[in-house]
Amino acid sequence: LTDMEANHTDVSMCFPTFPRFCGQTFLEREDKELALLCVRAYNDFMIDEWCAGDGAGRLIPQTLIPLWDPDLAAEEICRCAGKGSHAVAFCEIPPYLGLPSIHSDHWDPFFAACQETETVINMHIGSASRLTTTSPDAPLLVPIALTAQNAEAGFADWLSSGKLARFPTLR
Repeated sequence: LTDMEANHTDVSMCFPTFPRFCGQTFLEREDKELALLCVRAYNDFMIDEWCAGDGAGRLIPQTLIPLWDPDLAAEEICRCAGKGSHAVAFCEIPPYLGLPSIHSDHWDPFFAACQETETVINMHIGSASRLTTTSPDAPLLVPIALTAQNAEAGFADWLSSGKLARFPTLR
């Protein structure tokens, strides 16, 4: 908060780091029962500890969801909204994580819960977990320069998916 003051920053969205930008680390665990406990523990810490106290209203927690189950994701959105969190970190391009696309009905329970609780869906650049490049021998600078292309592709998916028409108050 002191650094935010020094930088004239009023509010900061707290995207996840160690579980990666949308909780991919938990998705990759074989033990989904443990992974779900980790998702909930992460969310509880972010909401009740990190973004509470003096940071309340200035540090905005990003709820993580169990990416492997849209019904559990919806439950977690409602649970966290009840604790005051109305922002969720989601993947730019779910199929890059081996998950169904937003063009399918797979995510509808999650989208419905977000709409119902006025939870804003946020996608951090890099949450697709795959870098775009021009060739196998391109230097690392090339995929870094092209990182925004995944965000652009995700944006195109959202615009063409029909989800914004089906869930008109989804944010």
